Amino acid sequence: MRKSIFLSLTAILISSLLIVLFSKQAHPNKNERSSAKITVDKRAANLAGKKISLEETRLKSRYSTSLRDTKGQDYNVYVLSLQDKRWIAGPDDVWAGISEGDEIFEGDYQIGIQPTNESSVYLQDVKMKDYQYNKTRNMIFTLTLSKHQPNFLFFSTREASVSEGGPAYYLKDGKLTKATVFEEGETSQELSFSSRPKPIGNNNIQLINY
Repeated sequence: MRKSIFLSLTAILISSLLIVLFSKQAHPNKNERSSAKITVDKRAANLAGKKISLEETRLKSRYSTSLRDTKGQDYNVYVLSLQDKRWIAGPDDVWAGISEGDEIFEGDYQIGIQPTNESSVYLQDVKMKDYQYNKTRNMIFTLTLSKHQPNFLFFSTREASVSEGGPAYYLKDGKLTKATVFEEGETSQELSFSSRPKPIGNNNIQLINY
């Protein structure tokens, strides 16, 4: 039996456009695969937010990466600690989301972006409250579709033994923008998957759920 689902990922800001078409079907092994075609309007970037120094950024940074915005410009992106604790998982902490010896950070975080030609970092409104970041398992990660699309930043959390998920963000108009998912008339701001999303060509991504 074939089941078709239409999802659209749109930025919360007015006039942003991020359209995703998912087509799901059942497989003999009961896995669900979905493909998504993504297009994004390109507009000029206007950086906003409080500026902090690169030195302060490095002291607070728990994760850093580079992201390409909807206009094709590259930025450095930092996940900054507002208040957190670090610990190494022991035998009593082990479950599907944690293995013994994993490096864990847990607390509140804020995002900063830095143009590659500037020494200052611009704090974003995006904050992650009570977020558990398993650094060993790379639970914060990026996804690149193609050179014609922006990169996506995922804040993932293990939800069950065969499932993880979380919100996805991309850079538009100088701001980190959260994607909104519309599925059969219902709205969500998180993606759920058993295997990490991966590009499959022509600006498509594939999700697998068990």
